[in-house]
Amino acid sequence: MTRASPLFLLVVFLGTAGLYGCTNEKTGTVNAKIREMENRFAKLEEDYRTVVASGESAKKKLAQAESQKAELVKEVEELRPVVGERDNLVKERDELRKQLVTRTGERDNFQAQLTQFRQDLQSLISRVDAAITTPGASGTPVPATPTSRSSN
Repeated sequence: MTRASPLFLLVVFLGTAGLYGCTNEKTGTVNAKIREMENRFAKLEEDYRTVVASGESAKKKLAQAESQKAELVKEVEELRPVVGERDNLVKERDELRKQLVTRTGERDNFQAQLTQFRQDLQSLISRVDAAITTPGASGTPVPATPTSRSSN
């Protein structure tokens, strides 16, 4: 039994040392893993807060965009009759331009006729003046005899 006793003590001693080492190593690893998990958890919480804040910001922006959209829709509805009226005004303007072109052509035609008439009148006046200022070939007036008083 003497032999068994030192061998038994050696086995017990090595087993105890091994168990102590294994548990110490695992505890150190577990503690490291716990710290790592806590760090990851803290980072995830921070990311979550950031996402929540950006989500709230996005909700505010969405609400603003929807209110702007509602205002623009209302403005479009108010301006729709104005656009129809503008189309009518554009058509009326085009018709007035056509009438203006027609009237301008008529005016130019009448002006040309008036110019020709004035030239004709001036020509006639100059012939009348020439006939009045030049006496007959003898220079004496020619007596006019009425045809109704002639004796037959």
